[in-house]
Amino acid sequence: METYIPDARSSAIFRKFVERETSESSARIAFWRSLPDLPTRAPDGHKGSFGTTLIVGGSRGMSGAVALAGITSLVCGSGLTRVVAPSAIQDVVAGYHAEYTTIGAACDESGRLSESALETILDAARSATVVAVGPGLGRSPELDRLVERLYLDLPQCAIFDADALNALASTRFFDATLARASQPYRARVLTPHPGEFARLFKVKPSAELDDRIARAVTASREICLSRHTFCYDAERDERAVLLLKGRRTVVARSYARVVEGAQSGASKKIALESEYAVNETGTANLATGGSGDALTGVIAGLIAQGHDVWRGTILGAALHGLSSELRALLVPRGGLASDVARFLPCAMAVYDAIKRRVGASGAARTVETESSEFVDVLERS
Repeated sequence: METYIPDARSSAIFRKFVERETSESSARIAFWRSLPDLPTRAPDGHKGSFGTTLIVGGSRGMSGAVALAGITSLVCGSGLTRVVAPSAIQDVVAGYHAEYTTIGAACDESGRLSESALETILDAARSATVVAVGPGLGRSPELDRLVERLYLDLPQCAIFDADALNALASTRFFDATLARASQPYRARVLTPHPGEFARLFKVKPSAELDDRIARAVTASREICLSRHTFCYDAERDERAVLLLKGRRTVVARSYARVVEGAQSGASKKIALESEYAVNETGTANLATGGSGDALTGVIAGLIAQGHDVWRGTILGAALHGLSSELRALLVPRGGLASDVARFLPCAMAVYDAIKRRVGASGAARTVETESSEFVDVLERS
């Protein structure tokens, strides 16, 4: 795959786009101002300076998904990307792109990762900055158990997408009525579309934006309070971020703040704080297979370069949609998921130009914060 290099005509079209988006009459100027800058790229940096992404997924018949996530993370700026795929399809995945490396892991007779792949994945993750699990993973009881262990055991930030979310839904992972031992964890990002969201949280969001915001915020609070991800230590930036895909994608997070009763073994009184952002970029060309895998790669690439999960997720959604918009300016129809990667360098250049013009304005942020009522939570050992 070759990234798109704009000629004189497309460069002029993109310049006009920047001018239109940054005029005071632009409907999206507040949105652009609310977003974080691109990760800094040190002039003397090397591939080790920009993080390592590990992508876990793929299965027989769905090898392209994990390849899309892998190449998109590299185009986004990840210094290194490695892909763990079933050994049965390792050569196929490696054949898509020369830029990432591949690791074959144990698989079942249907070409899906097996539960015994856990040690291979955890070993590969030792050198990773961020791990993304799910693109093209497939479904099986063994995969359900594998994904649950990865959610609990991965020591770094991890993104869970596609069939990894279905695996968590099958094990009722966030069901508060099921007692499981709490585990140390780093930040988690969940990226469901409405169907996956419904399987995870037993309610399907409507197409109305207000309902989608409410559902996403409520789900982020459920994740925060689950015994898997609860964290009350304010010094540890360990957050669960939920991205609900769709027209105007919603990104939400919640976290707990202890207000009293911090003694060991005592009941803790906490306040839940929630915030959300609404993405304003994208076109109907993203309504095609593989777009979600590309989004996973973009978010992973940004986190690998140093963005925290919140900034990396909201910026990833914006760049993902902007890539589609720039492609549509040249040819309105017929977009493919791989076009996200092809136009991502253009999107980052256009985005950088927009940010230089509009700057940042806290007053214009689209992120809102709301505090919950106090709730009592027993310390988990």
